[in-house]
Amino acid sequence: MTVKAKASIPADENRMVSPNFITEIIDNDLTTGKHSEVVTRFPPEPNGYAHIGHTYASFIDYGIARDYGGRFHLRMDDTNPEGERMEYAEAIIEDLTWLGWDWGEHIYFASDYYDQLYAMAIRLIKAGKAYVDSLPEDAISEYRGTVTEPGKESPYRNRSVEENLELFERMRAGEFKEGEHILRAKIDMASPNMKLRDPILYRILHQSHYRTGDKWCIYPMYDYAHPLSDAIEGITHSLCSLEFVENRAIYDWLVDNLFEEPRPRQYEFGRRSLEYTIVSKRKLIQLVNGGHVSGWDDPRMPTLAGLRRRGVTPESIRDFASRVGTSRTNRTVDIALLEYAIRDDLNHKAPRIMGVLEPLKVVISNYEGEDWLEADYWPSDIAKSGSRKLPFSKTLYIEQEDFAERPPKGFKRLSPGEHVRLRHAYVIRCDEVIKDESGKISELRCSYFPDSLGENVSGIKVKGAIHWLSAEHALKAEIRLYDRLFSVPNPDDEEGTFLDYLNPESLIVKEGLVEPSVLSDAEGSRYQFERQGYFWQDPKDSSPEALVFNRIISLKDSWATKQVKPKADKEAKPAQPKVAASIGEPLDPVLSFSNEQKAKLEKLESKVFGLSHDDAVMLIADDKLVNYFEDAVLAYPNNPQLTANWIINELRRELAADEAPAQKLKAKDLAELIELINQETINNRIAKEVFAEMLEGKTARAIVAERGLEQVTDSSEIEPLIDKVLAANPDKVEAYKGGKTGLSGFFMGQVMRESGGKANPQLVKELIEKKLQ
Repeated sequence: MTVKAKASIPADENRMVSPNFITEIIDNDLTTGKHSEVVTRFPPEPNGYAHIGHTYASFIDYGIARDYGGRFHLRMDDTNPEGERMEYAEAIIEDLTWLGWDWGEHIYFASDYYDQLYAMAIRLIKAGKAYVDSLPEDAISEYRGTVTEPGKESPYRNRSVEENLELFERMRAGEFKEGEHILRAKIDMASPNMKLRDPILYRILHQSHYRTGDKWCIYPMYDYAHPLSDAIEGITHSLCSLEFVENRAIYDWLVDNLFEEPRPRQYEFGRRSLEYTIVSKRKLIQLVNGGHVSGWDDPRMPTLAGLRRRGVTPESIRDFASRVGTSRTNRTVDIALLEYAIRDDLNHKAPRIMGVLEPLKVVISNYEGEDWLEADYWPSDIAKSGSRKLPFSKTLYIEQEDFAERPPKGFKRLSPGEHVRLRHAYVIRCDEVIKDESGKISELRCSYFPDSLGENVSGIKVKGAIHWLSAEHALKAEIRLYDRLFSVPNPDDEEGTFLDYLNPESLIVKEGLVEPSVLSDAEGSRYQFERQGYFWQDPKDSSPEALVFNRIISLKDSWATKQVKPKADKEAKPAQPKVAASIGEPLDPVLSFSNEQKAKLEKLESKVFGLSHDDAVMLIADDKLVNYFEDAVLAYPNNPQLTANWIINELRRELAADEAPAQKLKAKDLAELIELINQETINNRIAKEVFAEMLEGKTARAIVAERGLEQVTDSSEIEPLIDKVLAANPDKVEAYKGGKTGLSGFFMGQVMRESGGKANPQLVKELIEKKLQ
């Protein structure tokens, strides 16, 4: 990345990281001349693999450096020889490279600075600002005091400079045991910030370091090495999560005492946690060492190595990080946002093919021979072309679930005497059901209609379309159906241990079939198995002789109806592959409602409010939520259902345990946001960005006005964008007019992109349809 002589403030539309409080600070620093360039760093500790949480933090670090034409550093903060390995450092480098971060020549290790850090410690001792303490560990803790009581000075605090220098040099020479002495900063034992009560700078560890070997037996503490490494590298803006806000005082004290201006400054952003996910390295190690997963790159793990092996693309991870947003508050992110980013990316990258996961044999009684049919890879709303040859023969396989001998009401697939269309092929009718000795269906005898290839058959009602494969040509494959590793959103917050909430259906293995076309595709190809999900070949286990496909993600979220309970047996390994256990329907919570609650339920479902049954039940089950809902509707009564949606889907997940909604956001402020959405001043996508900023104390109208987020509802502004898109895609205009009306979604997406997401979608749809008449 090229460093400019003077960094420039980027236009909002060119930013990788959306404008936020950090970019406001940087803009001011550049405008006032405090800094002439922007240098950031991402400093992971090499004691485990990079995970999804690192994505968000590194996205901010790298993205801001990129946006300002600055410099991005990757630095391993390897100050603790216990647990740090070159394996982890190399894996982190590989994962972040895969993610797309480019640090050029600027990769560093804190261990490279050990000599400089030691020399700085000597400077502090000589300046009377550091001393060797010989208190035992328990006494150090006792002397530290509490949040309500000041600490006590160590009896060794006033050693002479000469004695401290001698002891520190002997510490380095290896003359003392671990814990016998430490080096501490001399700051203020009565400070209200306990981090400043003479923090430890160096400790004795007689352990070999993975890079420096046995050269050192004293190692700098993270709080000492980290800020000084920033200063050594010329970092301008040291960005970290909110958990380090109290540490900033140590950061400033050390840098102020050892460096001149311009020097780095630390800024904290809110941490992002992800539902159904654990990122604690200690707990991830438990999963690996306990055999609950196959390793750090198990496709169920939240590590980047696991996501990569599963088949998730770096583009989707980057998109997810950009959607999460940057603020000063900690937030828990709905995992549906990550899953949406993955699906949205793969939708445009993964050609459609067919795979059968649970085969049922079908014999076409009136067909002989073999056909090779032309099958498109892409649906009409994806602006891509391409096809493959699909073999059709007398014996086929369909999914077991696509046939019902006694179909329930509304069943749209194959049953005795009924007709379905085989995707890209003919209409067939089921004539006979063959069963084995146990009574299980083993085969279907069907008839096909020769004139139905791409055509409707007069007088025949087709139930639906199903996927299939030619028995003679299909390839056997192990199909690994991966799902969320945990069965509850926040396994750390539940009773018992997080291991009690491992999802027993996180991996289900099927012996299935896939199209023969996959053998000729490029390595790393991703597919949508029609009606099944997105898949790719496992990069470690799959081979042409033994195909293994990983499900990257399902086509839609199937978790809304699931209720998985914790395992009772803590010794079991519930995340190992197994056949899915049946999951019972949850009990109707209305059965436990009081008469007062039932009356309120009737009111919320009445014409006065018009809420759906499920939403009304969810609100009434929590007194705080339903009271908040009523206050918000009182402030803006025009769309109660929209208000309920935002309380349930957005506000609720921001609340800590037992936190009242009004503590997070006043009901009248949420009502103001609902009003802006309902009046189409802003759309839902922009509303979510506004909502995130509202949690920091701003009002919706102020944010919308400040950032110019008003939705475009003027036809005269939107029509030129539509004209531009139509002019750029004449072939698709022609195809639409020829009957491929599914392309309307493509045109809408292009126009919305041209408007920066601000155009009113309904108006865009109407104008496009009018212009294409």
